[in-house]
Amino acid sequence: MFATIATSTFGQIFKNKYLIVIGSFIFLILMFYTYYSYASNKIDEYHDENTKLAEEVVKLNFTMETLKKDYKKVIRANTEVQEVLTGTRKSLDDLRNSIYRENLGKKSLGELANRKPILVENAINNAIEKNILCLENLSAGGDCLWNFY
Repeated sequence: MFATIATSTFGQIFKNKYLIVIGSFIFLILMFYTYYSYASNKIDEYHDENTKLAEEVVKLNFTMETLKKDYKKVIRANTEVQEVLTGTRKSLDDLRNSIYRENLGKKSLGELANRKPILVENAINNAIEKNILCLENLSAGGDCLWNFY
């Protein structure tokens, strides 16, 4: 009995082929619409994400350019400091050589002080006066750029 009902039902459905074609067509349209909606949403999401990433790239490029400029400034400042350091080391060597006159084959400062104390006292007093003037200039906001020797 079930077999006869099933064959008669399927027979009626297959007799009406237009309903099957129309149903399949509607099913395909719904599937394409679903796919199109899903794809459109994904494209919009990717576009928004791409826009955010592009903005982030612009910010990072600006930061990178700023860091490059700062790096160049640091390199330039380092070069200047190295030049000043070289000059300071040379001045220090000159001062050491003037103090340790034995290096030049001359009499030492101690020997000179024993033989001519007034000359050494005058030199020391002049240097002290220059140091005092230098401190006064520095405390007033000025500079102290002259040589003491």
